[in-house]
Amino acid sequence: MSTELQELRDLCELIADPDDHEPLQPAPAALVEKLGALQRQRALRERSGALVEEPFDALLVRARGDRAFPVRDGVADLLPGSAILLQPGEADA
Repeated sequence: MSTELQELRDLCELIADPDDHEPLQPAPAALVEKLGALQRQRALRERSGALVEEPFDALLVRARGDRAFPVRDGVADLLPGSAILLQPGEADA
């Protein structure tokens, strides 16, 4: 396991979804790549409706798999409006 992934797993033990405190977990690499491509195409929106302007290194996904929070330079953006809404089953990518 990479050091970065282990750091994310450790972080997940300390933080949770800001709305309902549901646990978060690191997103699979395939999902990070897929959403990263959409972000570069300017086709990815936050829960607030705003475009995701800044690229991200990783994502933290709610256990339910319905939303993700971007991680940039090791810092998770847990503002409720910054969440990226996921399609059903997308978190399993």
